[in-house]
Formats: sequence, structure tokens, C-alpha cells
Amino acid sequence: TLAGSYGSDTVMGGDGDDAMGGGAAHDLLRGGAGNDAIGAGDGNDTAHGDDGDDFIGGGAGDDLLMGGDGADTLNGGEGRDTLVGGAGTDVFVFNLADPTGPGNELVRGFELGEDMIRLIGHAGGFDALEITGMDVPTLDFSGVLVSTGELSFLIDGVEVADLSAADFTFL
Repeated sequence: TLAGSYGSDTVMGGDGDDAMGGGAAHDLLRGGAGNDAIGAGDGNDTAHGDDGDDFIGGGAGDDLLMGGDGADTLNGGEGRDTLVGGAGTDVFVFNLADPTGPGNELVRGFELGEDMIRLIGHAGGFDALEITGMDVPTLDFSGVLVSTGELSFLIDGVEVADLSAADFTFL
């Protein structure tokens, strides 16, 4: 187990399965090879899963969470986070049941027919989602805005007609 402290830290995993966490400031966390569990702290953190099937969770800041090769699970937590999938079947998690609530997230690297969006605490299912096409040149974004009524997030690189219930799971 590797952990950051109160300052801005760099936490590096190795070739095995690592558990690591960021501290209170702006941290850089890299899992390395292996199936890693990475929890960003309260700052604006950057976390890389690298190779392996990793869980990467954000903290209270505006985080950049990046999967790698493997089936990764990315959960932004609070803040306005950017979640980037990599090669492999990735799951992007949004938990509406969390009282701190997710911020407005940006999902990049979403592969239709391979990756999944997991919505926890949304009882309405796919038909209750509002999905709108958007282009935001200043963010280099062309994709969709998905809204549950309580939460909104962006998915880059897809069009409204491309998304279906098969791209989502609801818990």
C-alpha cells in the first residue's frame, strides 16, 4: 500500500498489484503493471492505471483519471473530472446515491459496444435519460451531453444515435 501525504506527491506503483492513495494536495499517481486500486485524494489529481485491470477513483478535486491497457473502472467522485478509457473494456461509474455527488464529468476514449456507463441510483433507466449532441471547440469536444435530471456528463466522440441501452448499466 502506497499513500501520499499533505503535500503534492508522486506515488508510483510497480509491476505487481498495488493499492495507493493520494493526499490532500495535487498528486500524481501511477499504477504501473498489475491490477491496481488507485484512490485520488482531495486535490486536483492525475491518476494513471497503466497496464492491468485497474480501479481508479477520484477525490474532491477536479481530477484527470486515465485507464490503460486492460478492463478499467473509473469513478470521478466529486469535482469536474476527466475520465479517459484506454484499450480494453472500461466502465465509467457515476453514483447519484453518493451524498457528495459527482461533478460534471467529461468522458473521453469511450468505445461503443465495448465500454459501459454505470449509473448508480438512477431508477429511470435508459429511456429517462436526456441525451443531446454538443460541439464545444474550445474544449476540443464533439459528442453528447447525458443528463439524468440530477447529474450531467459529457461523452466525447459519440453521437446521439450511436448510444443505446446496451451502453449503460443501472444499479
